[in-house]
Amino acid sequence: MAVLVLLPGAAFNLQPGQVNRGEKPTPLQVKEYAMRKTRIIFIIFIMGVVACASSRYEVVEMPLRDAGLYPLSQSYERISVAVDEISNPGRAVRYFGADLIGSGVLPVDVLVSNFSKDRWSVKPADVLLRKGDEVIDPLPVNLVTDLIKSRSSYNSETRQHIESHVHGLMLKETVVFPMDTRHGVLFFPVLDRRKRGEFFSRVPLFIEGLKLHVVATNADTGERREFGPFSIYQGINVW
Repeated sequence: MAVLVLLPGAAFNLQPGQVNRGEKPTPLQVKEYAMRKTRIIFIIFIMGVVACASSRYEVVEMPLRDAGLYPLSQSYERISVAVDEISNPGRAVRYFGADLIGSGVLPVDVLVSNFSKDRWSVKPADVLLRKGDEVIDPLPVNLVTDLIKSRSSYNSETRQHIESHVHGLMLKETVVFPMDTRHGVLFFPVLDRRKRGEFFSRVPLFIEGLKLHVVATNADTGERREFGPFSIYQGINVW
């Protein structure tokens, strides 16, 4: 194995068992050393460029407030349910790291506050978004994370963090104990792709007249209670 030894004013390419102390390097040795040094500098430069090109994923934690404080909320026997549509692009960027609104995806945060003596539960299957008689299903979480990851150059570790973050925000089947508040997000496609034309191809148009229904279940008695309909998506400014 060749060993490169650097001495003041000289560069030596030594072979095993051969020590060329005090010997002046040949022009070929000097050239090889210069080429190696150039390659090392180039590799370090490329690594720095890649590190700088990898974007940071910065989000803030979604606030958890009493459901009764939200404009779109209803109460029944000390149970409050609210929906918070994240229709502002700036809020979407802060909470999810990407402008989902501009891509036709509406995040909706469903909150349940329980001030009764019983346990109440809510699950994604009991949250229904409708336009007239048409039901709009929420998007699978992997489609949402893929959309967020496509917005910038993230390394593998950051991409995994994005998936973990969004999965943690999703609405799951949850039991809300007395004096507690729980929430979770569902992502709905709201871009109206049925409207065509040259003008519509350049300006995003969104589905209007959406109604969201939420059903909460008393985990102790089995009673089911519907909240809503909540009128959401009353015009979203994506510019």
